[in-house]
Amino acid sequence: MFASLLNRIIVAALLIIAFSVLVVLDSFWLNFAVFALLLCVAMYESLPLYGLNQKFLIIIALVFFSFSIFLNPLFAMLTMLCLVAGGVAFVKSPEPKLILPFLYPAAPVFALFALLNECGMLCLVWLVITVATSDTAAFACGKILRLKKPDILRSLSPASPNKSIQGALAGVILGSFAGALYASIFVDVSFFVALGASVLACVFGVFGDLFESYLKRLSDVKDSGKILGEHGGVLDRFDAIFFGAIAMLVVLA
Repeated sequence: MFASLLNRIIVAALLIIAFSVLVVLDSFWLNFAVFALLLCVAMYESLPLYGLNQKFLIIIALVFFSFSIFLNPLFAMLTMLCLVAGGVAFVKSPEPKLILPFLYPAAPVFALFALLNECGMLCLVWLVITVATSDTAAFACGKILRLKKPDILRSLSPASPNKSIQGALAGVILGSFAGALYASIFVDVSFFVALGASVLACVFGVFGDLFESYLKRLSDVKDSGKILGEHGGVLDRFDAIFFGAIAMLVVLA
């Protein structure tokens, strides 16, 4: 128990340090390299969730991501989805689900990189603070209520029975407040825009978390991977951020 907790603390600290370095340096090429690595690992973890083992799909996604060097990442993403779907149809593949890893997690990684490129590093920090606060508040609220008043808890979704409606609401409220407070101070937006984008990011984040839980439940696995130790895989940590990025782009870009 203690070793598991220690592992979680160490990995969390390393992730915070790594993200802090990324924020401070804010170099395009470093950002590109980190997001390319994120894309590769996320794609790799997603393949078993879809019942696929075609590792070459990772290379295809990486090739299209390289277009983000001179194109808006959203245009690169749309080009990727159209050409991959067309290619699957052209060769009359017996597995149309080959397109699925490009829809998730590849497309959200492109969206996250677009948020960084189009709106700046401060907006990426805004998203991370918002979603991280929401996740932490939802977890803490659920734990407390499960210990104090388990009879009032209501499951949020069959896809993730351990997540409660009360925890999700607490997460959305506190995450929205934290995000709006940060953005109104550090980002050049009005408080109402900051609040609206934060609320959407939290709500989308909940759906991202549920979608990842849904995929893992279908595949009968606890975690998407082991690269982050007790935290699981990259998809386990980034699912809410991936969906939240799309919400912020809708409002800001």
